[in-house]
Amino acid sequence: MVLIEGGTDVTARRLRSGLAPLLLLLTLAACGSSPAPTTTTSTTTTLPPRALGAIFPTTATSPFTTEGAAATAFALRLGFSPTAAAGAGQSAIGGSATVNVSGATTTISLAMANGTWWATGATSEQIQVTSPIAGAAVTSPLRVTGQAQAFEGQLPGLVIVNGRQVGRGLLHSGSTTLGPLAGSITFTAPAGTTGYLAVTDLSARDGSTVAAAAVRIECS
Repeated sequence: MVLIEGGTDVTARRLRSGLAPLLLLLTLAACGSSPAPTTTTSTTTTLPPRALGAIFPTTATSPFTTEGAAATAFALRLGFSPTAAAGAGQSAIGGSATVNVSGATTTISLAMANGTWWATGATSEQIQVTSPIAGAAVTSPLRVTGQAQAFEGQLPGLVIVNGRQVGRGLLHSGSTTLGPLAGSITFTAPAGTTGYLAVTDLSARDGSTVAAAAVRIECS
């Protein structure tokens, strides 16, 4: 029996409503399925200090959020007086800072990663280290060469690893003018560790650092 409801064939209407979902599926199949939604995961990559060439601080993370703070702390680590170190912090800009003592200028190199600052080395016209070069693999005794001028022609050379002094030696240089820098330092450090060579000219008055050079080394 065919029921007529309001002038409409009820059976035909029900048939059409039953076919609608099937027609929708066929249409979607012809057009291709929609790609699954993608999700993006945000990650933060931590750059290790070694990739920066960092030598200070020696911890896995740096507490210094400004280059001035890093420069001041490293200057103090090199033996500069608090006044001279504060001057380094005030001069820090664009990845470098200068320490001026008695006409000698030491430039501290700085680098930033993950929002914090690190020291990567130090140079001075008064102390020019040509060997080892930055990042060189070294063994004990460490041979140091270059050009330098220091009080009485003598400078202490230190090997620092993991924040500790692991070797010390007396280097020789010119006294009144730049002259050959030469000497060796015996040290003890595990192979594969990163450290730095620090060569400093000390004040005859109070023993504080007047000029310095710091070079990153790899112990092997």
